[in-house]
Amino acid sequence: MTPAEHTPHQIAADTFLVPDQLGDGARCVVQLNSMVIRGQQPVVVDTGAPINRARFLANVFGLVEPADVRWVFVSHDDVDHAGNVEALMHACPNATLATSWLTMVRLTTAGCGLSPRRWLRVEDGDVIDVGDRALVVQRPPLYDAPTTYGLFDTETEVFWAADCFGSGLPEQTVEADGVPRGVWEDGFIRFQQWHSPWLEGFDVRWWQRQVDRFAARRLQAIASAHGPVVRSERIARAIELLRELPAYPTGAPLEQSTLEDILSGVGSSTF
Repeated sequence: MTPAEHTPHQIAADTFLVPDQLGDGARCVVQLNSMVIRGQQPVVVDTGAPINRARFLANVFGLVEPADVRWVFVSHDDVDHAGNVEALMHACPNATLATSWLTMVRLTTAGCGLSPRRWLRVEDGDVIDVGDRALVVQRPPLYDAPTTYGLFDTETEVFWAADCFGSGLPEQTVEADGVPRGVWEDGFIRFQQWHSPWLEGFDVRWWQRQVDRFAARRLQAIASAHGPVVRSERIARAIELLRELPAYPTGAPLEQSTLEDILSGVGSSTF
């Protein structure tokens, strides 16, 4: 992974994607993105994986001073989203960790030693006031963990979708518009199927209501941990693809050779 590929990328006013990935696979990458909102009360959204800790902290603190960080939002407790939360919170003495109650329980059980006074429990529909904007907690349509919540910024109309809207792509990419449409669509469908295999057999009417709830938001951009930023026409197309997912044949599992390729750079990469 070249330095340019993991440089923070501005996606809206005061809002930056912090891109990273698993290893240096040549044919398929697993993106491990986070986000920083550099507003009146700066917010770090998801904390990346432990394997990339030094780079993650350097990128975040290149955008905002540790003492200025007021909020850390963790979408759920999977290690690629919460892997650096304790290190980040220790480095940011004025930050409050906002997450679901079940994520709190799981992180505490895993040994996260934060004081209870530094936690804020949030649930679907809650609003976090961060001074110059309101952040709305909302569960994305698809997820792989029951603890998952996304985050909608009412100022920029950027939605952090956690795992939803990810894409399996041949290389690290920060903007979906930079990927040929067919390649992006295929990667989008495959990723949702790999990541949320339980969508097979959905009650279609129920599923359409879930997508309707999300589509009702006015969105300028969708950022996620595992794919490029989705904008404009691609947002509309992504929502169409979500609606169609239950009708697609079950996706084939990842081949061993693809898994080996994804992991090929882990031992030799500098993290």
